[in-house]
Amino acid sequence: MNMLAQLNASARTLAMTGLRNQYPQATEAELRHKQADLLLGEELARKVYGEASHAE
Repeated sequence: MNMLAQLNASARTLAMTGLRNQYPQATEAELRHKQADLLLGEELARKVYGEASHAE
Protein backbone atom coordinates (compact mmCIF):
# COMPACT_ATOMS: atom_id res chain seq x y z
CA MET A 1 0.00 0.00 0.00
CA ASN A 2 2.88 2.34 0.76
CA MET A 3 4.35 1.82 -2.71
CA LEU A 4 0.96 2.54 -4.28
CA ALA A 5 0.64 5.74 -2.27
CA GLN A 6 4.13 6.82 -3.38
CA LEU A 7 3.30 6.07 -7.00
CA ASN A 8 0.10 8.10 -6.73
CA ALA A 9 1.99 11.04 -5.18
CA SER A 10 4.62 10.86 -7.92
CA ALA A 11 1.96 10.87 -10.64
CA ARG A 12 0.29 13.92 -9.11
CA THR A 13 3.64 15.71 -8.83
CA LEU A 14 4.44 14.98 -12.47
CA ALA A 15 1.00 16.14 -13.57
CA MET A 16 1.36 19.39 -11.62
CA THR A 17 4.84 19.98 -13.07
CA GLY A 18 3.45 19.54 -16.57
CA LEU A 19 0.59 21.93 -15.85
CA ARG A 20 2.98 24.55 -14.47
CA ASN A 21 5.01 24.32 -17.68
CA GLN A 22 1.90 24.50 -19.87
CA TYR A 23 0.29 27.36 -17.90
CA PRO A 24 3.14 29.43 -16.42
CA GLN A 25 0.87 32.39 -15.58
CA ALA A 26 -1.75 30.30 -13.73
CA THR A 27 -2.22 30.64 -10.00
CA GLU A 28 -1.86 27.65 -7.68
CA ALA A 29 -5.66 27.50 -7.34
CA GLU A 30 -6.07 27.44 -11.13
CA LEU A 31 -3.46 24.70 -11.40
CA ARG A 32 -5.22 22.62 -8.74
CA HIS A 33 -8.47 22.95 -10.70
CA LYS A 34 -6.71 21.91 -13.90
CA GLN A 35 -5.21 18.91 -12.12
CA ALA A 36 -8.66 17.94 -10.83
CA ASP A 37 -9.95 18.21 -14.41
CA LEU A 38 -7.26 15.76 -15.49
CA LEU A 39 -7.74 13.32 -12.64
CA LEU A 40 -11.52 13.41 -12.29
CA GLY A 41 -12.71 14.67 -15.65
CA GLU A 42 -14.08 18.17 -16.13
CA GLU A 43 -17.69 17.37 -15.20
CA LEU A 44 -16.90 15.62 -11.92
CA ALA A 45 -14.21 18.17 -10.99
CA ARG A 46 -16.76 20.95 -11.50
CA LYS A 47 -19.25 19.15 -9.25
CA VAL A 48 -16.65 18.56 -6.54
CA TYR A 49 -14.67 21.83 -6.67
CA GLY A 50 -17.02 24.24 -8.44
CA GLU A 51 -16.31 26.42 -11.44
CA ALA A 52 -12.78 27.66 -11.96
CA SER A 53 -11.45 30.51 -14.01
CA HIS A 54 -9.15 28.65 -16.38
CA ALA A 55 -5.92 30.44 -17.29
CA GLU A 56 -4.87 29.80 -20.85
